Amino acid sequence: MAHTYVYDHVRIPRGCGKPNRALRDVTALRLATMPLEPLNERNNLSEGAVDEAMLGVVDPTGEAGPDVARLAAQKAGLSKSMPGVQINRFCASELDAANSLPPQSLSSKHELVIDGGAETASLVGMGASSGALAMDPSGCHLISCGTAFPLI
Repeated sequence: MAHTYVYDHVRIPRGCGKPNRALRDVTALRLATMPLEPLNERNNLSEGAVDEAMLGVVDPTGEAGPDVARLAAQKAGLSKSMPGVQINRFCASELDAANSLPPQSLSSKHELVIDGGAETASLVGMGASSGALAMDPSGCHLISCGTAFPLI
C-alpha cells in the first residue's frame, strides 16, 4: 500500500495588517515565498524535484490574482517550469489544498508536492473579488433564500 508523508513544514508569519504593523505591506506572493525559501534550502531540493505547488488563496484578485503558487515556487528557486494551482474556497482554501495533494501522490501522479496558503487581507480586503453573493442584484443570499446543498 502506498503512503503519503509530510517531510517538512514552515509556518508563514501571522499578524495584523493595520497601519503601523509589520505585515501591512507584505503581498500574498511574498508571504507564499517566505516558507518556500527555507524549505528549499533545508531539503536541498534540486531543480525540478517538486512536481507541483498548491496554495489556498482566499481572494485571488488584485495582487493575489495571478497564480501565486507557481510564482512563489519560482521566486524561491524551486523550478522555472513547475505548475502551480491556486484554490479559493474562502476560509477553507488552505485546507482544501492540503486535502487535494495526498490522493495525487497516492495515485503516483506526483512524488513530491508543496502545499500551503497565503492571504493578505491588508492588501486585498474581504470580498474584494466581488463574488456572486456581493454582485447578486436581487440581494438574495444562499441562507436567506433557503437554498440547501445536499452532501453527495
